[in-house]
Amino acid sequence: MARMKTFFLYALIVIAFMIFSDFFIFAAIKTTYVDFDRQIVATQHVKVTIQEAKKTYMNGYIKGTIENVTNQTINDKYLKYEFFSNQDNSLGAKYIRLNDLEAGEKRDFEVTYNIQDTSYYRVTEIDADEAGDIPEEEFSMDVKISFYHVLAGLIILYFL
Repeated sequence: MARMKTFFLYALIVIAFMIFSDFFIFAAIKTTYVDFDRQIVATQHVKVTIQEAKKTYMNGYIKGTIENVTNQTINDKYLKYEFFSNQDNSLGAKYIRLNDLEAGEKRDFEVTYNIQDTSYYRVTEIDADEAGDIPEEEFSMDVKISFYHVLAGLIILYFL
C-alpha cells in the first residue's frame, strides 16, 4: 500500500509540473506579441472590424469580424491582408475567400502569417479576376481537425 501512495504522489507531482510548465510557456509566448504600428482598412462592400492584431518578429495574427454592408450576397471576392516593412516594402499577403456572404451577415475570422519583420498591414477587397491564381497556402483558413488527427493523438497518448 505504501508503494501505491508513493506512485500516486510521484504521478501527482509530474502532472502538476506539466500543468504549471504549460501555463508558464503559454504566458511567456503571449507576452512576446506586440500591437501593429498601424493598420489600413480600405473596403467597399464589406465592413472589417479588427478586435486584435498582434505580431512578433517572425509571425503574427489578426482577429476580427467581417460584415456584408450591401443588400446583395457577396460571391467571388477576396479580402487581401498585405503586410509591409518599415520602408513600405510589401513582404507578403494572406487572403480570405468571401463566398455566400448574405446581406447583413457577420463572420468571425483569424489571419495568421509567418512573415519576418512586419510593421503594418493593409486590408483591401479584391475581385476574383484581380486575384488570379493564388496559391492555396496563401489562404488563411481555420485549422480543421479530422478523425485521423484525433486517432493519431489517441494512439500517441496510449503509448506514452
